[in-house]
Amino acid sequence: MKMKIKKLLGSLVAGTAMLAVAGIASAATTYEANLYGASAQFTFWNLQAVSYIQSQPGCSGATVRQPQFDSADQVNFATCGPNNNTYIIRVSSKASYDGILAVKGDNSLAGSEACTPTTYTDGGVAGNYRLMADETSCGTSGNSCSAQKCVRVNIGASDVAGESFTQTSSGTTNGPAGGAQLTMSFNGISTAGLKYIQPIVVPFQFWVHNDVTNSVSGTGTNKTMSNITRAMAVLLFSGEIAYWDQFGPNFPHLGVTLCLRHAGSGTAATLDYAVVKGNGWGGQLPTSENNPSVAATFSGAYPYIYFNNGTSAEEACVDTVSGAIGYFDADKIVGSTSGPGGTNMDGTNGVPKGYPNTRGIAYQGEYPTAESIGNSRYDFWTNEWAFWNSNDTEMTSGSFAYNFVNNASNAVPASEANFWMLQSNMNVEKTTDQAYLGE
Repeated sequence: MKMKIKKLLGSLVAGTAMLAVAGIASAATTYEANLYGASAQFTFWNLQAVSYIQSQPGCSGATVRQPQFDSADQVNFATCGPNNNTYIIRVSSKASYDGILAVKGDNSLAGSEACTPTTYTDGGVAGNYRLMADETSCGTSGNSCSAQKCVRVNIGASDVAGESFTQTSSGTTNGPAGGAQLTMSFNGISTAGLKYIQPIVVPFQFWVHNDVTNSVSGTGTNKTMSNITRAMAVLLFSGEIAYWDQFGPNFPHLGVTLCLRHAGSGTAATLDYAVVKGNGWGGQLPTSENNPSVAATFSGAYPYIYFNNGTSAEEACVDTVSGAIGYFDADKIVGSTSGPGGTNMDGTNGVPKGYPNTRGIAYQGEYPTAESIGNSRYDFWTNEWAFWNSNDTEMTSGSFAYNFVNNASNAVPASEANFWMLQSNMNVEKTTDQAYLGE
């Protein structure tokens, strides 16, 4: 097994001396950074934004507001320091593929997030811009914003390399909630010419509706199943299992529903290469829905298969559909109080924030903790990619936006420390999305 050699990030890492914007201006200045893309990284980067703003000169302990335009679009901002500088960090998630396309200057698949700015002041083209939360619409208090603004995406966040987008999907936009029909298909996205850093490891987890029980090993109020093996995952997500009791009499005779992400999701690409397809053997992800609400796609039999064009839609799919299973980032229990007794746990299973009928389960007997990932016992994870374009004048070395993303190489926010690992602290690495541990 090849042990991980800690990488020198060279000119990509700003170092501790560059955690704050250098120097103190004589007049108040506004500093901004816009990160867009991977939905699995949404919580992480918003928490990182708070820490980074509070690291600016004179801003330690400052109150950083964190209102949202919607559940996938947040702006973090504060005015603080000796000169009353304003620091704004927008974090918006659609899917990994569009984070890459945005910094490349391509809005052909951006959908409703595409926009055209009134002026170009930072060397960009229309394809570099996306709609993100407008801090001026967020009032003076509260947690919501009423509008978005057209801004240059400085940092494109992706869960996988661009070349790993090789999936296809066809189905409704929001799974069981309906929506327009959407077909997505990729043969890899070139990232040639882009700069990048891989500061962190993204942890994923399998989640089930709490009526998927196991009478012997299940835990919590419903005895929800607590573990899935790779064999089970491959069979389920290849569409080979119709009823849960095909895994044995301890499971219920309950139809299986697969809650999947549309192609272009880094989470889906990770499931494809880290679990289902693996590095040469396994199964194949479905490419079309088996949706009982759409006669043209429905076979009349289980498993039901739904595609979802965002993590929130997939979470809702698992939470609202009996017998459902899905996959999304492991840190969803951060901030949750919906478990038994107001906790975020039900037995050994985590309860994600806002989805009380969903439970997180172990994979191959391990839960996705930073400890199990760092010590090579859990392998449903990927190396994060943060891309930017050298033509972006806001991403010059030492700038506010540049230092924001490079600061992530130094520390994980405290509330995320149980889940996320710095890549530099991993004992064993994956050299590519297709490689197994140590390869």
